[in-house]
Amino acid sequence: MGERIFKYCTVFLVSMFKFVIGPTTGIFSGLTIVESALLTTLGMMTSVFLFSFGGTAVRDWWFTTFRHDRKLFSPRNRKVVKFWIRYGIKGLALLTPIVFSPIVGTLLAISFGEEKSRIFRFMLISSLFWGFVLSGSIWLIHNVIS
Repeated sequence: MGERIFKYCTVFLVSMFKFVIGPTTGIFSGLTIVESALLTTLGMMTSVFLFSFGGTAVRDWWFTTFRHDRKLFSPRNRKVVKFWIRYGIKGLALLTPIVFSPIVGTLLAISFGEEKSRIFRFMLISSLFWGFVLSGSIWLIHNVIS
């Protein structure tokens, strides 16, 4: 029983910081697809919840502490703004689990002034989708290899 709880906690905690590693950890540690997907989703949504309510303070602290000479109109910033204008929270939520981390995706959404309820809703849909797709894919690959 203690070993199972350790596996659950590991997948949950890893998913809070990097979503893609959650299903991999879950499947290779012997969890089912559903367990892996749900724990991964729960880990991501914990980060989304924490950083959507504390995100503004974290963002302000980060920029005052580490980014003193930040350029407002850098090529990277222009690309981010162009992406946001074109796809908004739906595009950001879709890419957050596989490209960004839950923390970065949430802080980006907060930075653009998105409503917390919309951030939570679209991140939940995206994390459930990617949690099951990645867990199923990794389970399939794991069974082909073994």
